[in-house]
Amino acid sequence: MPVIDESIFYQGEEILKKPFQTRRLVVSLFLRGLFIFAFLLCFYFPARASSSGDEILRKSDALYPEQARFVMSIDDYEDGERKRSYLFDCYVKGDDRYLIIAVEPAVMRGMVQLRRGEIIYNYLKKIDRMTQVSAQMAFEHSVLSQEDVMNKKLNNFYQLEGCEEIKEGDKRVNVLSLKAKSLKMAYYQIRTYIEDETFYTVKTEYYSFAGEKVKELKTDEIKEDNGRLTFYKFTIMDVFIPGRYTQVTMDNFVHNVEIPDTYFTRSYMRALAQ
Repeated sequence: MPVIDESIFYQGEEILKKPFQTRRLVVSLFLRGLFIFAFLLCFYFPARASSSGDEILRKSDALYPEQARFVMSIDDYEDGERKRSYLFDCYVKGDDRYLIIAVEPAVMRGMVQLRRGEIIYNYLKKIDRMTQVSAQMAFEHSVLSQEDVMNKKLNNFYQLEGCEEIKEGDKRVNVLSLKAKSLKMAYYQIRTYIEDETFYTVKTEYYSFAGEKVKELKTDEIKEDNGRLTFYKFTIMDVFIPGRYTQVTMDNFVHNVEIPDTYFTRSYMRALAQ
């Protein structure tokens, strides 16, 4: 009787197993790749969206001058009737230095305000008094806060939390959600709507630290010449009191004018008071 080599059967079993092992290996590698792809999808794309939002905010802020002198008029309205008007000479230098000098009404002459970083100073010549004021404090009797007047670049004091693109009519608009970098800011959260092509601000919604919407800004008109802002008019409305709003007009811009650093010091505020 011939002797059968049993190792042949074991070799056959190994041969039959190999296709199954290969398939299991392929499936395992596929599932591992799918997991890695899902991981990157969750973490990589939000990072890209955040970066895109930061770029949009930076370009929108860049519309405002780095160094310039201009005139700002403020008009307060109640039920469609103008109640008060103000006129200021304004100076801006860099990202964190902002100075306004009251021109009208006559009763406000001698008032100078300076912002350096997060700190805002107010000087009144009539009583020779220098005080530090909160960014949340109302500016005179207007709807504006001190921060609304003394800062035009959101990126200075707010950080990006989210960005989404929507359609408004035939235009694409980026909605940026911003959060205050510190408790010294006037608002806890801001939602600003920025046109995709021009980077102009369409409107901005302001939320208190209690989470309530308190104001809404709408841009009325913007003009620029060779990328330089020449005219900006906007209206900011009180959400809680219908019919109460403030209109702000910024014009007569002189860009890259020489502004001495001494203008942005507390000691020189007295000299600038008219």
